[in-house]
Amino acid sequence: MVSALALTLSCRPKGDREEQCHDIVAHMRKVSMMPMRDGDVMMLMGACEMWSEPLLGCYMATKNDDDIKKCRDLEK
Repeated sequence: MVSALALTLSCRPKGDREEQCHDIVAHMRKVSMMPMRDGDVMMLMGACEMWSEPLLGCYMATKNDDDIKKCRDLEK
């Protein structure tokens, strides 16, 4: 699933990393049941700058908190 998403993302023009991170964090806030405070958003934005393209794709493909946890496990 992640490879298919990564392939799809690679076929369209990518915005700069900051724009991608804003989109990912907004998506995570939408699909997660956990409240996300401003400090959490800033930490995610900072971490996102260092994530690999496959990890960015993983987070964009999430549909719930379990999916987000699976992506976090990939970070390790």
